[in-house]
Amino acid sequence: VLGARIVDFFLDEDENESVVLEPSQWASVSLARWKADIRQMVRTVKHRRMQPFYTVIQPGGGTSEDYSHYGEEFGLVLEGELTLQVGSETYRVKEGSSFYYSSTLPHAWTNQTDVPCTVVWVVAPPSW
Repeated sequence: VLGARIVDFFLDEDENESVVLEPSQWASVSLARWKADIRQMVRTVKHRRMQPFYTVIQPGGGTSEDYSHYGEEFGLVLEGELTLQVGSETYRVKEGSSFYYSSTLPHAWTNQTDVPCTVVWVVAPPSW
């Protein structure tokens, strides 16, 4: 309704963004209901074509239902295992594996293991 993304409420606008950001500079945009620590890895997405996140999903965490939006998503599982549902298919994405799909398809993600799952996630265009 307001034409704003979720991260717009957490970040200061910075047109002169640094090329390199330390993890301490990543902005937390976590959603407690997902049991995931989500950190945007850039200061702003204004005038950007992609939005990268560093995400740690706790055991049992993830989306409660599938959702869809315009764009595409890419991810790399750094640690653990992610259960990813895209359309009618379910995938188990193991450590070291990547995924890529159209965000227009209904999708959901969960950590169905007993250890945290760490994912670098890129959404294009920025939709958060």
